[in-house]
Amino acid sequence: MAILKIVKYPDPFLEKIAKKVLTKDFNCKLSNIIKNMFDTMYHYDGIGLAATQVKLDMQMFVLDQKKPLVVINPEIVEKSGISLEEEGCLSIPGIYSKVRRAEVIAINYKDEKNKLCYLKTDGYLSRCIQHEIDHLNGITFFSHLSSLKNSILKIKYRKYLLRNDF
Repeated sequence: MAILKIVKYPDPFLEKIAKKVLTKDFNCKLSNIIKNMFDTMYHYDGIGLAATQVKLDMQMFVLDQKKPLVVINPEIVEKSGISLEEEGCLSIPGIYSKVRRAEVIAINYKDEKNKLCYLKTDGYLSRCIQHEIDHLNGITFFSHLSSLKNSILKIKYRKYLLRNDF
């Protein structure tokens, strides 16, 4: 078991668009990375963790919303509806805000065995997947907020970091 270091905002790595995972990358090293990402996510009581949040330049995330899920090279192929719910982020600890997202999404992705998969989902799982895909595209939930809300939360976040010695 290895607990990886989570990258905290405003680290520029969080703005990086991650590289696709290639067929040659599906090996025991990838399996170990996946295990370490799950261990890290559970250690910090998260529900999802993108590779970019642990300074890995790869289009992959792990998620556990009732059952563990590994998503590699995700592509949203369908969106519908609108949902406005509160979100938090392991890379922006102590900060929560309502974020507007699609209510229903469908994605194509590969699993840890390099099998092409399709998932259509709604509600909380849909929101979590969109949040993690944003990370893979260099986007934090701050990008979804109005400039006023963004400014207020960034001030609150800086104060949180000072109080918690990050």
